[in-house]
Amino acid sequence: MNQREFIKLLLKESEDFGISLVEKEANLLFLYYSELFLWNKRINLISQKEKDRFIKRHIIDSLSILLNLRIEKSDKLLDIGSGNGLPAIPLAVKFPESKVDMIESNGKKCIFLRHIRSKLKLKNTSVLCERFEHEYESLKDYDYVLVRGKRILEKEKEMIMHCLKKHGSLIIYAGVKPNTSVLKFREKVEYFKGIEGRKIIKINHV
Repeated sequence: MNQREFIKLLLKESEDFGISLVEKEANLLFLYYSELFLWNKRINLISQKEKDRFIKRHIIDSLSILLNLRIEKSDKLLDIGSGNGLPAIPLAVKFPESKVDMIESNGKKCIFLRHIRSKLKLKNTSVLCERFEHEYESLKDYDYVLVRGKRILEKEKEMIMHCLKKHGSLIIYAGVKPNTSVLKFREKVEYFKGIEGRKIIKINHV
């Protein structure tokens, strides 16, 4: 898919889903898409079959939380296990004045994330190449902690809550039939509709 086709489809898909994107943002997301699949030839970042469905399945999915959340300029976001940069990179592009931090333990993926940060000139982002459980005590006062494509174990729950400011929220990009029984959260839990029947789970820190 060339740049023109990508941008046209991205703007249409985002509008259909109720998400506002401008051409400048779409251009940056095309650059991210191009670099991701270029690097994917050397580093295992994403299944190659996702290339033709990347816009809806990954970019729109990453931004789908915006239908139910209002992210402010002063907000701080933390993406745990960022991997290939989803959902952090689309959100950082959309909200250049919000702070978006990424933590990833895989060294090669961290190199890619830092490359994307530089390539897209995302000055609102940072990449921490460490395991979350080793660094969580230094990660504080986040408005949102984001988890996509990763199961949260009960032992990680208190670590995540430590990272949130009062009334902050953990956002989980879940499957069609999310199973949160392992979490045993006492905090208020809300469910939102994502793409293709997926669920977005919002767990509020109290």
